Amino acid sequence: MNVPLYDTIGLQIYRELMKRESEGAANWHVNYGKEALQKAPDASKMINLGKFSKFASVPMPLDVQLKAIRAERQKETDRVAAYEKQVYPTKSEHPVSELSLRWYGDAAWHTQPKQEAGAPSTYTAYEPKAVRWNRRVWDVDRVQYVHEGLLPAHVSARLKAEGAEK
Repeated sequence: MNVPLYDTIGLQIYRELMKRESEGAANWHVNYGKEALQKAPDASKMINLGKFSKFASVPMPLDVQLKAIRAERQKETDRVAAYEKQVYPTKSEHPVSELSLRWYGDAAWHTQPKQEAGAPSTYTAYEPKAVRWNRRVWDVDRVQYVHEGLLPAHVSARLKAEGAEK
C-alpha cells in the first residue's frame, strides 16, 4: 500500500499499519513467546524515554535513573522530616497545663518529661469591677446584660434603708 509520509494523514495511516503488524498473530512469538524471554536485557543500555536528564536533555540509562530517583526520594524524605519536626515538635518549651491534664490525662506529657502536676492556667476569667451594689442592664446593642453600678440616688436610698445614713 502506497501511503504518503509527508503529510499528517499519511503518517497516521502508516503508524496504524505498523502498530497492527507488530501486534499481529505472526509476530506474537517475538513479543511474548520464548524468544522474548530467553535474553535478559542489559539494564545499563535500557532507557526510559519518559525520563530525560535535566541538564543534557537526553535519555538516561536505567542505572543512572535509579540513582537520580533515589536522590530525589531522599531529598523529599528529608524535606518531609524537617517539616514534621517543625510543625509537630517532639519536645516543647511550653509547660503542660492543668487543663491539658484534665482533657488528655497522661497523654498530655508526650512532649515533656512527666511531672506531678500541670502548670497553672494563664487564662483568667473576666471579673466585673467590685462595687457594693450593682444592677443588670442591657448593653447598647441589647445583646447581653452588663453589670453597672447604681446611680447616686439609688445608693443613698439603699444606705438609708439599711440604716447606715441618717
